[in-house]
Amino acid sequence: MEHARRSKIVRIDRNHPYYRTSNKGNISEARLIMATHLNRNLVSDEIVYHKDSDPDNNTIENLVVLSRKQASLLSLRKRVIDRIEREKAELSWIDRLLSESGVDIDTQSRDESRYREVDRDAEVARKYKKSRNDESEAYD
Repeated sequence: MEHARRSKIVRIDRNHPYYRTSNKGNISEARLIMATHLNRNLVSDEIVYHKDSDPDNNTIENLVVLSRKQASLLSLRKRVIDRIEREKAELSWIDRLLSESGVDIDTQSRDESRYREVDRDAEVARKYKKSRNDESEAYD
């Protein structure tokens, strides 16, 4: 798994107004820019997040303050999207191999669609039967 690159760390003096936001004077450039923009110290639960995932792009338009939970969920969302993209690429590769070996993929898709229709019809029939049973019990 590839680790995310982090924003550049800068050193600030103990007398700096945002020293409390830092870790003993070490602070990410993005965090310092956001603290300066908001004109306040950031609390430890506040994460400065790069919208475009580029830690070198510290323009204020690219930065947003999130809670740890929000940042964690957003990171999870990105990992899931990346996994889906990899699966799509693998599926495309498999489809190409099947096609090259003479398997008609469109036929497979039609078969899958037909099975979904059968399942849907069976579900409608079950619901109808259940509603008929419910009606008959109401008259008993």
